[in-house]
Amino acid sequence: MRESSPIDLPQLAEARLQLHYATQLVSAVSHAWLPPRPDGCHLALLWDESGEIQGQTVPGDEPWHAALHLESLSFVCEGQHKRRSISLEGKTLAEALAAAQTLIDDTLGSDSRPLALPDHSLPPHPLADGARFRPVDADAMAIWTDWFDHAAEYLHELRELRADASPVRLWAEPFAM
Repeated sequence: MRESSPIDLPQLAEARLQLHYATQLVSAVSHAWLPPRPDGCHLALLWDESGEIQGQTVPGDEPWHAALHLESLSFVCEGQHKRRSISLEGKTLAEALAAAQTLIDDTLGSDSRPLALPDHSLPPHPLADGARFRPVDADAMAIWTDWFDHAAEYLHELRELRADASPVRLWAEPFAM
């Protein structure tokens, strides 16, 4: 846990909004690569204590997944033998989607599928109108990383108490766990 210091609420809000938009890239991978499920669970994401919002594993000869690394605001493509990433900083959402597509194509070689952002209702933000991802405040990202860590830990503990509890998931819309 980080030491307590004054929280810059505008920076915290900006970091959350950029994370919400960036998470759509990971959801786009699930949308393109996983069979749809009536309950939408194919779009569910996972929190990894390494500080990443991870998509579900895409099955195949070499299973892989996409992720968003919070600290660096990077899109990640990780398989059994490869891990590659690109920074989203300085890119528009459309440019980030194209860069994610290229990263996946380069990582997987063949059998790639076109990515498209899911049709999610996102909160208003300049990214929706073509603005570029900006550098995010390190303290704000540390707070969000701690928040996801603690929420996931609590929900996993709660899940152990209930045999009928669903898996702990993170959703790109409404960006909640």
